[in-house]
Amino acid sequence: MKSPRIHKFLKLLLSHGVVVLLTSCGAGKAPSFPTDADVTPALDSIGERLFLDTRFAQYFAAHMTGVNQPLTVGDPVVAQVNTPNGPLPGPSAGQAMNCRSCHFVTEFQGVTGAGNRTYSDFTTRSPIPLPMNGFTETPRNSMHMVGSLQSHPGPTFLHFDGEFATPEDLVKATITGRNFGWTPDQYQQALANVALIVRGDDGSSQLAIDRTSGLSYGVLFLGKDSRITSDLLIPAADRIDVNSATPEQILALVAKCISTYMGDLLFQQDEFGRYIGSPYDVFLRINHLPVQPNAGESIPQYNQRLAGIINGLSNPIWVDGSYGSFQYHAQPFAFGPTELAGLKIFLKAAFAL
Repeated sequence: MKSPRIHKFLKLLLSHGVVVLLTSCGAGKAPSFPTDADVTPALDSIGERLFLDTRFAQYFAAHMTGVNQPLTVGDPVVAQVNTPNGPLPGPSAGQAMNCRSCHFVTEFQGVTGAGNRTYSDFTTRSPIPLPMNGFTETPRNSMHMVGSLQSHPGPTFLHFDGEFATPEDLVKATITGRNFGWTPDQYQQALANVALIVRGDDGSSQLAIDRTSGLSYGVLFLGKDSRITSDLLIPAADRIDVNSATPEQILALVAKCISTYMGDLLFQQDEFGRYIGSPYDVFLRINHLPVQPNAGESIPQYNQRLAGIINGLSNPIWVDGSYGSFQYHAQPFAFGPTELAGLKIFLKAAFAL
């Protein structure tokens, strides 16, 4: 059975003057807004499995006894995860690096100082598997991924410095680069390892059983096996025979699958693209405040207009527990005077940027 996923249900809440990560509201008397059908493409489902696969790392390639065999000794870098309250056992302990090693979700749910994440880590600088020129961590941490690929005006810039313009480029560089332990002169080895894993996978791992019904990557990528259900049948235009495809073609399809999965990580919205999942969203709705920019209005202009309206709000309706609850957090589902004060500080600070 699949573990909980952050899929169209998270939202950022302004609380106590800072941004806090929250999940969507549950049952209650919160306003009901129509949402679009939650249909998961096959590339998304396969992409999630690839996102969690630990066999693309250099450590696995160097220490494996077989493509489908577990490691005898796992990479020390994933044995623990650093958090503000000290290290915790890593969810991939005994294995090697994967995308989820730095982009956590519910792995530490209920743990003090950790808890639910939006595909981000707990550090100021993410660890890398193999020291390179003395470096054991990246120059930055892993930023959250939810909503990062949602359509917006202007170009797409990924990573803090806009290193990548497309999610496919990001995926390719990650699983063949230093974040997975590969040095710059090992690209061909990394590429060959991706092809080796995809071609040799037999679908016997628990990950394959849980995510793709125990079907191998080769079977899924070819798309002709009668065991493939409709939710795992990738479009004909994307299918390849992994045994005859080049390593570059295999990497391209791997990147497309993971990118599709990344693009489907969204905050909860209604059919008009308006956020509806957090107490902040409910607060805007029940007080008849603007929930998004008007046509032709920039985000800074919207923020300024919202700030003006909020500063003149004399008798706001507060959001309390009767409006819903959090699915993955123990804190109250509320937006009251303290949260409103935090929102005012946040908007004021935004104008100073």
